[in-house]
Amino acid sequence: QRILRSGGGNDALVIDAEGKRLASAHKFGGSAQIWDLQSGQKLRVIQAPRFEVRAMAFSPDGTRIALAGRMGSQHGPLGIWDLASGKETLEVTGHVLPVTKAASSFDGQWLATASSDRTICIWEVKTTHLLRKLEGDAHGDLRFSPDGWVLAAAGPRGDYRIWEVSSGELLVEGGEAEALAGLAAEGVGDEDEGDEEAIVVGELVGAVVEA
Repeated sequence: QRILRSGGGNDALVIDAEGKRLASAHKFGGSAQIWDLQSGQKLRVIQAPRFEVRAMAFSPDGTRIALAGRMGSQHGPLGIWDLASGKETLEVTGHVLPVTKAASSFDGQWLATASSDRTICIWEVKTTHLLRKLEGDAHGDLRFSPDGWVLAAAGPRGDYRIWEVSSGELLVEGGEAEALAGLAAEGVGDEDEGDEEAIVVGELVGAVVEA
């Protein structure tokens, strides 16, 4: 057991894909602290003085970190920082209220942000292009499936929505039992691939429920 002393409260916490580093941030701190989980040492402080950091996500390869939240009177900004240099490499805005959740796809192609305005933006990381804007609440959790095919969002009252990333089609909504029952009865996607895709979505719903 290790105690990491950040010097203040933490409004956002995230662990990298390898489980070796932790990022912590206080929304009024204007920075994110990167920790080595094995040694407990602070590795770097990412300076983001204009940001109220409320959500973070490591890139899958661990070289970058996305910070999101609020920036003065500008709501919903998203910035990406290079962890080696500590420098911000891009910044975009897609929401009208502060960002509350962020998630990276496993291949690093997409980054999703969810906001208090009940919208979810899916960004293409390489181009910063806004692929699409979805309507949904992700105060509970926000996750991509391992293959990046679907994005799941969990609200604060047991509500869930799952979309196909490429089309933005809403595949599932409701509670866990409703979602799994619907998938078992109807499947999703192409007929030949319905069973396999239903299993993937069902497992994703389960993961979001357990988080």
